[in-house]
Amino acid sequence: MPNKILKKLKLLTVALLTVSLLTPFATDSARELKTTFPKRANYFLSWDLSDATAQDLAKWDLVILDMEHQIKNKDKILKMRSLNPNIIILAYITSQELRDDALVLRAYTPLRAQIKESLKDEWWLKNASGGQISWWPGTHLLNITDECPKVNGQNWDDFLAQFLADKVLSSGLWDGIFFDNTWNSLTEKVGANLDINGDGTAESRSAIESSYQEGLNNLFANLRSLTQNKYFLMGNDGDIFTSLNGMMFENFPYARGWTKMMQDFNDFPTRARAPSYSLFNANTANNGGQDDYQKMRFGLTSALLGNGYYSFDLGDQDHGQAWWYDEYDVRLGEPTGQPTFVKTGQTNNFNLKGLWRRDYKNGVVLVNSGNTNETTDLGAEFEKIKGSQDTNINDGTVISSVTIPSQDGLVLLRPVDKIIGAVFNNGAFIRIYNPNGQSLRNGFFSYDNRFRGGEKIFIDENLAIGTEKNKIKIIKDENLSEFYPFGKALKGELSLAFNPGAQLLAVARQKENNEVKIYNINGVLKKTFFAFPRYNGGVNLALGDVNGDGTLELIAGQNKNRSLVKVFSLEGKQIGVSFYAFGSGFKGGVNLAAGDINGDSKDEIIVGAGTGKPEIRILNEKGKQIVRAFLGASSKVKTGIKVATADIDGDGMAEIISLSSSVFTTALK
Repeated sequence: MPNKILKKLKLLTVALLTVSLLTPFATDSARELKTTFPKRANYFLSWDLSDATAQDLAKWDLVILDMEHQIKNKDKILKMRSLNPNIIILAYITSQELRDDALVLRAYTPLRAQIKESLKDEWWLKNASGGQISWWPGTHLLNITDECPKVNGQNWDDFLAQFLADKVLSSGLWDGIFFDNTWNSLTEKVGANLDINGDGTAESRSAIESSYQEGLNNLFANLRSLTQNKYFLMGNDGDIFTSLNGMMFENFPYARGWTKMMQDFNDFPTRARAPSYSLFNANTANNGGQDDYQKMRFGLTSALLGNGYYSFDLGDQDHGQAWWYDEYDVRLGEPTGQPTFVKTGQTNNFNLKGLWRRDYKNGVVLVNSGNTNETTDLGAEFEKIKGSQDTNINDGTVISSVTIPSQDGLVLLRPVDKIIGAVFNNGAFIRIYNPNGQSLRNGFFSYDNRFRGGEKIFIDENLAIGTEKNKIKIIKDENLSEFYPFGKALKGELSLAFNPGAQLLAVARQKENNEVKIYNINGVLKKTFFAFPRYNGGVNLALGDVNGDGTLELIAGQNKNRSLVKVFSLEGKQIGVSFYAFGSGFKGGVNLAAGDINGDSKDEIIVGAGTGKPEIRILNEKGKQIVRAFLGASSKVKTGIKVATADIDGDGMAEIISLSSSVFTTALK
């Protein structure tokens, strides 16, 4: 179950969101770069942004949206922030280019229309004959050099910095600006026949490049000065501009080749303004679809050899997809080593072509940058992702060696072999699911030899709690304490629930009576009450904040005869109405767990059938089923299913755990 302190912090974050949107975000404090992997980015330049797309985009860690959305879709940006308070959203603008139809499309481009109306003729980039320069169809370039003629004391970079400060960042919607076309060289893109100072003659190539770099650096410096250094500034394809925080390397690996792009991707953050980062944009080269899985994997796993962000879409003619991949759901954690060339053990020398490996806390990444297939011994067992897309690759199998095709990569997971942070039956066979009932990992047995098989136990880093028939054992920092909640003479098994944030445990007799007792971690009784008067069949328990008020509640369910569930305060006062988890006609009892499975800062109530088919349902605090039920074991099972929740993958949300106890053996006892 989630730590209640963390949940209160999440609630505080949401509560402060409305206030924080009124003021700019400071790069040094309010927006921290993600430190775990993968770091998912979306370069989303479509002018259409529906509610559904905004909800999808909220799943990414960093999103680049066209600046025009602040006028048309302010509510969508706010929705993205409410769904993901940690998201970084940058406003897209070209640093030295404007659409020819900005005024015609004013309804779609109101900010660009304002720019077009304010432009001075002297600010267009022109050749020696006075003609304007076009690089991308339907647009013309502006003179970003510091030799651009000033009009009323401003040139183009002065105007753009002021415009972005006054008209864009002042909205409070953005974490910064993404500048497109921050090329390393102007003349390599458009040639050297450029009159940058308006004197009717072309300047030398070296003079143009020097003035071009100075102009862009002036733009960045002016904008920072106008906004008190409170925003991320990011560029595209210009790693010489180290006064920026971030840099996109677009069209990976075609633009510069794998070796050069890997070098630049890893090198830029070491030279750039902190907090600094790189981003790979890989794509289908405008000629594919979401199912170009190998291209996506090759880009992602290459990015995972470094420490930056990754995006994948159609290509530079249409950056407007919200393609999500099985690999994006993986939580690798932080890296535990450097990218290593498998054949020689060398690190970070990307001139070497072939198989690369990088280890992470929760898995390993492999990349084959060479031209032939490569096979490697992994040195241990790893799990393939259990995916729903490219199931020939992500089939969930456990492997100890693997062959990676040329220009491909693979994300593997370290096997899970124990449950941390949840109450479960010792020695049970564990299955892990998402809220839709999709199996996430291979099943396994979880057993702790400090407790007897079949007993209810909770394991954390320095804490272990468990039942031993009618006794509670607590092992804290290797110190053992024991107590009998219902006295030594009373026989029978106990139900157990524990919340690590509150350091409270709840116990009841599992097969008779209906008394519930709440203790602190030292075994001191805090409260006792009766959950179901005139019922004597035992009680199952869970602890969680099911109504999102920041206060822990106790959930009690009847162990047999019916599936009646009640929610109580920790003082024993019933909250809301009772409900039947499996309908009033079901006579098999109900097993319980609670956890925030969807990131809404409320714990959902997870119920498992006490007998019969192993059905699992997810309910809110009123007993309403919020997603479709699913089976937590084989349909042949007729003994019901026990349930638990824990954050297995470290994403801040709980996974649903089914516990099959029919596999217990006498040896475990």
